Amino acid sequence: MVEKLLSRRQKKSKYEYEVQWKGLSMDQSSWMPRESLEKFGFLKYMNRVDEREAARAGLYARPLTQANVEKHLIDFGLEAEFGTHNRIKGLSGGQKVKLVLGSAMWQGAAPGSTLTPPHVYTLATSSSLSAAARSRTFRSWCTCTH
Repeated sequence: MVEKLLSRRQKKSKYEYEVQWKGLSMDQSSWMPRESLEKFGFLKYMNRVDEREAARAGLYARPLTQANVEKHLIDFGLEAEFGTHNRIKGLSGGQKVKLVLGSAMWQGAAPGSTLTPPHVYTLATSSSLSAAARSRTFRSWCTCTH
């Protein structure tokens, strides 16, 4: 059973994905052709690996459209209309933090850190960071509140 897809490589004119198998160590991963993984319903996971590889190569540029902005902000726990139909001065402190974090990671930033005043850092901010981290591939994240 597949646990996760680790990376991608090109073999001739086709792509293969490195598969981490559930219950096996990292050194027992193997490569599977894209077509096989598609057949088993792993398209969403392959797209994530493709985006990560494109970002690494500097080729990834997310189009700045209302739909993309709203979806991105939802990943950070901020309702869509706060990013597209409200003024920033009307947002609460926690909502502003989520908006800033979402903006900073628009192009899929990898490692990051934030310095958040304690009176602004809330449980909602923490949960939105967790949700965003789960929906993307970050190597590390550090939040300082003091």
